Amino acid sequence: MNHDIRNAIAHWPKVAPVLTPPRNPIGAFSATVSCITPDGVVNVTTGPFAASKTGDSTISATVALPHPCKNPEVFVGLTRSNGAFVWFAHSNSED
Repeated sequence: MNHDIRNAIAHWPKVAPVLTPPRNPIGAFSATVSCITPDGVVNVTTGPFAASKTGDSTISATVALPHPCKNPEVFVGLTRSNGAFVWFAHSNSED
């Protein structure tokens, strides 16, 4: 998976503080691929990739997806210290 993220600046207090002037307060982004399998929804997350103060990041990773993997969607966000993934952008196969 290769994703170039540009100007991703979170403005949600639950995800990151709102800064003035606007800038990205998150040091690394991760991506999660979510898909539907016969056993339910499966999420596979990359490791963290550095993110700039302007919200730019390049995520280049290989993840092992289940087979079949129907309706895959990619979510970009951060993984908190407790392991919870919080997303702020996504795309799907129809984009």
